Amino acid sequence: MGANNDTYINLYYPYILIPMMNKFALVPIKKIGFASIVILIVGIASLQLVFLLQILAYDFFSAYAESISYISRLYGSAIYITLGTVILIEIRNLDKFHIDKFAIATFILSCFLRQRSGITGEGLLLIIIGLIGALIVFALIMIKPKILRTDFRWALVGIALGFASIIVITLLELLLRHTWQFAPLFRGSVIATVLNYIAKEFSLGALMEEMTFRGFLWGYLRERSWAESKICLAQGFLFWLLHLSRIATPFTLLFSIPLLTLISTMLTFRTKQIFPAILSHTVINVASALLNLPTY
Repeated sequence: MGANNDTYINLYYPYILIPMMNKFALVPIKKIGFASIVILIVGIASLQLVFLLQILAYDFFSAYAESISYISRLYGSAIYITLGTVILIEIRNLDKFHIDKFAIATFILSCFLRQRSGITGEGLLLIIIGLIGALIVFALIMIKPKILRTDFRWALVGIALGFASIIVITLLELLLRHTWQFAPLFRGSVIATVLNYIAKEFSLGALMEEMTFRGFLWGYLRERSWAESKICLAQGFLFWLLHLSRIATPFTLLFSIPLLTLISTMLTFRTKQIFPAILSHTVINVASALLNLPTY
């Protein structure tokens, strides 16, 4: 009886179960990861197309504005669940997708501290997202995968490039605007406002976009023998294309978004990790929101 119990425990012990899963189901699991990222990007593209049509035909779509907003916020939770699932699938290979220690730590932390979006049934979604975060922590402890050490020198470079970009964007917008008005939230508590926007970027905006495009999409294209230069152009162009709903502010679409994309792409290409790009992306988005720039 004791021998049977030992066999039962050993069979399901993670160090044995996970390698068995990888041995017998590696190819299907890898395909699921790539397919998940493709579906995620298609979903983002569909939402952006709806937003674009809403701009071009406002009177027709205004009646559905509330529903579109609801679907958008619901899809934000779906992005979390999808990326969390792909992280679990690729837990042994995160270095191949530029996922460094602070990037994965930020994702895990955001699973538990994610901002509410106010959608019906969000409590269940938050439980699922929190469970995914807990599963990632468990997998990291049990498997002990190799994860890239975050280069803080390049993290500081990312922050500096973000601020430099905002200075350039703001100066150019000053030439295009006749009047200027700061964001209303900026008139209240500055610290609370800044922290609120940073939390938003770390729980949905910059973190999710960098993980999707400069992380998993980049890595999966490399696995398909794409050259690095081709990947840089492809993911960058796709990222820009998925912001076509900013066509209402041409300066943003034709200058600000390409500049942000260029910085994120070059940081990732140079460092082989995404946390510096997450920081530069966050600085640009947060500063844009506070300064009431259409970039945000």
